[in-house]
Amino acid sequence: MSSPTTPTTTRQDQLTVQKLYTTGIASFAPTRACVNHRNAAARALSKILERLGESSINCTARESLGRVGQIGARPPLDVGTQGILCVRALPGATPPVLQVLGATGTFAELAKRDCLDQSDPVYLPMLQAINAQHSLYEHPNEVLYIPTQANHELVLYFTPPWPLAEVDKDLLEVFCSRIAAAFDNLHYHMQMARAQEATVVALADLAEYHDSDTGEHVLRVQRWTTRIARRMAERGDYPEELTPRFLELVGTASILHDVGKVATPDNVLFKPGQHDPAQQQVMRQHAAIGAAILQRAAQMVEGQSYLSIGAEIAGGHHEHVDGNGYPQGRRGKQIPLSARIVAVVDVFDALVNRRPYKEPWPLPTALAYIRERIGKQFDQKVVEAFLEVVAEEYPDA
Repeated sequence: MSSPTTPTTTRQDQLTVQKLYTTGIASFAPTRACVNHRNAAARALSKILERLGESSINCTARESLGRVGQIGARPPLDVGTQGILCVRALPGATPPVLQVLGATGTFAELAKRDCLDQSDPVYLPMLQAINAQHSLYEHPNEVLYIPTQANHELVLYFTPPWPLAEVDKDLLEVFCSRIAAAFDNLHYHMQMARAQEATVVALADLAEYHDSDTGEHVLRVQRWTTRIARRMAERGDYPEELTPRFLELVGTASILHDVGKVATPDNVLFKPGQHDPAQQQVMRQHAAIGAAILQRAAQMVEGQSYLSIGAEIAGGHHEHVDGNGYPQGRRGKQIPLSARIVAVVDVFDALVNRRPYKEPWPLPTALAYIRERIGKQFDQKVVEAFLEVVAEEYPDA
């Protein structure tokens, strides 16, 4: 249901927009109650929403949930306790398609849907505001029409307990202008994040396009890496490193772990059976090559990114915690956590799946090998979290 110009949101994106809507509405009531002068009230609300627009861009879904929870703990709101925020999807579609971004109160169940049905009671008044291209104040059903500079159309339906005074409507116009700017910023940020993720996937495909088995391997590595990292965070392991940003990036970054193999000759890469010592040295070069490629690219992106974490993983997933790995012989926490996680995942996946040089190992045998390598090749906390995830995935193992 999307087109190149149509904003679409994941569930995590919706949480951020839900926070945008709920915080803005929550800010409106105390502003109305505390100010006595119309212009002072407008300036106060404007500043609140300006900060909202700036901060929501970088909020993770976890942080957004926390802030929404804080809002819910406040005394009952005067305005906005019942409301729903939608964006018009598929411009030009008849009748308009209204994608649900967030909802509160009696409308909360609608937030579980992607789009409103035409039979929903709120659909018709929202449609009327879109057709009129302005807000409709018809107490108790108020609809804010919010066009944005990027040609998105937002509609916010809410039910205040009193008819709105002119000062209320003026404040809501400030609200509309700020939420429009914040939404455009959010949409731009999401599009940029998706473009970066697509670039990462393309890089991995470029390196692995002639090896369909390896293509499936990197997808499995992505899934296991994400689950293990999240489990470690739940356990309280390495809290300084397992930040929300790290958890957001590490799974996708892990698919780049073998990107350096793009420089490995096919006669070595696809050799059936074991490599001789010379071929083994050629094969091992992929770790340093992959790290160098990704480090150069990561310098173009500020802060943590798929590329910076991918560089850590590419260069470190063959290191051993006892210092006997390659390419640099790092030990313990000298090896980035991202690489220590992928080290376990990469070996496990190689053991339990068929490779050109080996048949798959039985699961119990592979798990016994992983356990035996704790403190030698693998980080103990990573393995503990890994085994918990395996127990969930294979309850009969």
